[in-house]
Amino acid sequence: MIGRATELKGGDRAIRLAHAAGVVLDVVGGGEQLGRWRAVAASLGSATHFHGAVPREQALRILAGAELALLLPRLADDGTGAEGLGLALVEAAALGVPGVGVEVGGVPEALGPGLILEDPEDLEGSVRAIRDWLDPTRGPTARAWVASNHGTKRLVRVLTSRSNEGS
Repeated sequence: MIGRATELKGGDRAIRLAHAAGVVLDVVGGGEQLGRWRAVAASLGSATHFHGAVPREQALRILAGAELALLLPRLADDGTGAEGLGLALVEAAALGVPGVGVEVGGVPEALGPGLILEDPEDLEGSVRAIRDWLDPTRGPTARAWVASNHGTKRLVRVLTSRSNEGS
C-alpha cells in the first residue's frame, strides 16, 4: 500500500486484511495517521512493514516487488473525502502489479481490470475474493490496460478527439 496516512485512506483496512490473509503488508508513506496504523498492526501482531515517506524511486522498487497493490479508502460520515484518481494503483499496474480496491471516488477508474472488494470490512470474504481472483495473468493484464488507457499519447488522443467534436 502506498499512500499518505490519513484517516480516510484505509490503511487500517489494509493492515487488517493482510493480517487476516496471513501475508506481509508493506506500507509506504507518512502522515498524521501513521501512528494509529502502527498501533493497529501491533495490536494484531501483524507482519506489516512501515517504510514511511521514501523517495519515489524507492517506493516504486517496493511496489514492483509486491504481489498486489491495495487501496481501500473510505468516505467521511458526511459522504465527503472520496479518493481522487488513486495514482498508486495506476503506477502499480504499469509495473505489472495488479490492484485491489473499493468503490470509492476514483479508485475504480484507477483500478482498471483490478478487483473491487464489495465490503472490505468483511475480512474473510475479502481474503477469499482476492485468493479466488489472483492468478499469474493479472499482472500482465494490468500492464496492458495501463498502456492502452493511460499516458500522454492517450491523453492527447482523448483531448484532440473532444476538441474536434465541437468543430
